Amino acid sequence: MNIESSFTLPSNFYTSSEIFELEKKAIFYRCWQYIGHETQLVNPGDYLTSQICDESILVIKGDDQKLRAFYNTCRHRGHELLTKPAGNIKRNIICPYHSWCYHTDGSLLNANGAEGQPNLDHQKLSLVNVQVENFFGFVFVNLDPKAKKLSEIAKDFGEDLTSRIPFLGQLMKPRENFSFSELAAGWKVVVDNFVECYHCQSAHPTFSTLTDLKDYQLDTFENWSRQMSYKTKSENKAYPFDSQQGFQGMVFWYLWPNTFISVFPGVDEISVISVRPIATDRVRFDGHLLITKNERHIDRALFVNNFLRPEDAGICVSVQKGLKSSSYVQGPYVVNHKFPNLGEKGLYHFHQKVLEHLNPILHEL
Repeated sequence: MNIESSFTLPSNFYTSSEIFELEKKAIFYRCWQYIGHETQLVNPGDYLTSQICDESILVIKGDDQKLRAFYNTCRHRGHELLTKPAGNIKRNIICPYHSWCYHTDGSLLNANGAEGQPNLDHQKLSLVNVQVENFFGFVFVNLDPKAKKLSEIAKDFGEDLTSRIPFLGQLMKPRENFSFSELAAGWKVVVDNFVECYHCQSAHPTFSTLTDLKDYQLDTFENWSRQMSYKTKSENKAYPFDSQQGFQGMVFWYLWPNTFISVFPGVDEISVISVRPIATDRVRFDGHLLITKNERHIDRALFVNNFLRPEDAGICVSVQKGLKSSSYVQGPYVVNHKFPNLGEKGLYHFHQKVLEHLNPILHEL
């Protein structure tokens, strides 16, 4: 079956709590999740935490300079060990509930008050490991211990980043983590909106003045897709930028299942965002703005925060509402033969990935 004879995911894929529970197990607990950047984990004791569906995860730089990841859960009573999104521990990981103490390598050092108990095996009560990988400077985790390395399944994605972002190796530690407020839309609705520019001209008229949309390019690969244009216009209605300095193109990468990397024209910056599912109709956005200098492109930030992002948020909320209508089940994909890169092949690619991971489980039900 090809895109022209196919239909989008049925609406119940977006509204069913049963399917959402399957997605947690088949997708989010088995696929690579962005946590942060290597510049945030430089010194021993530097850590990052993140919530992946029902699981809290911590990544920490050990005393031996090795990067490790664990479930952020005390083996005693299940209390979260580190409660801040980022920081540095002076020496060991200490549970704030009963003061159980763990080394940065995950081993249990001291079970407070349980000294001498014969059946308390320190080795068996070490923190539970999670796969972690530094992927071209970006730190990812995977809760599936049998999952292939990200460098194996998406090596071409990393190579594309390095070939198109000349300042990738110059990124500095973000001044702070940023987290957007929750949005009343499901994670697939958000990804649907990101992976196509069919809606750009009508829904983002100001953004569309940044480039010649006839030059827009959309390509799909095994585990990622990319939208880009290098015919940007310094004179536009979105924000001004120097046509002689900084990155001159705009490139938007999507890495399966929920990571977005964006580079806009102007001062060299990279935005990395993870869509964190909370419920069938609610998400949270976690990520970082990675810069090369101690200055922001203020005009661009104002445009993104005050115009582009609210426009996308409004779209996603409206679509999530519409998907609950009894009048809607699914729709056709638009190919757009005149301008194929402004069609929905990125959407089709994403939906095929969803089905690839869910179908084996759905057939068992």
